[in-house]
Amino acid sequence: MNTEEEHINTLKQVYRNLSNITCPYFQKEVVFNSKGFRHLLYKSGNRKRDKKEIEARTAVLTLAQGILNLTTTIQENEVRISENGAVKFFGFIAIIEDFKVKVVVKQDGENGNLHFYSIIPYFVTSPKRDTKNIIV
Repeated sequence: MNTEEEHINTLKQVYRNLSNITCPYFQKEVVFNSKGFRHLLYKSGNRKRDKKEIEARTAVLTLAQGILNLTTTIQENEVRISENGAVKFFGFIAIIEDFKVKVVVKQDGENGNLHFYSIIPYFVTSPKRDTKNIIV
């Protein structure tokens, strides 16, 4: 059976093989940097994700590039205000190979770089959340 360290090493290898992508929605480059990698391992508040959650995200991680490479429509948009200014999160949802997956791109500041932030496998639609974030 694989150890937690082996799972993290597998995730590192998969993540290193991802290249930055020009997303049609933004018409800009989305980078796969250490911030996105860290979020795959840790939740907010520096709480470590459990082994099964890391495995699930690793299994669908390579789909993120394909989704960002093709998407022209955003499904979710959230802005949070911090002491450093606005932080924007953009959600792209797709059904690929019978997986419903959400890819999150983050932008720090009004003109900050776009970077991959998260991939959420087995994504479940929430009427409450989706109602406030629908982009028409």
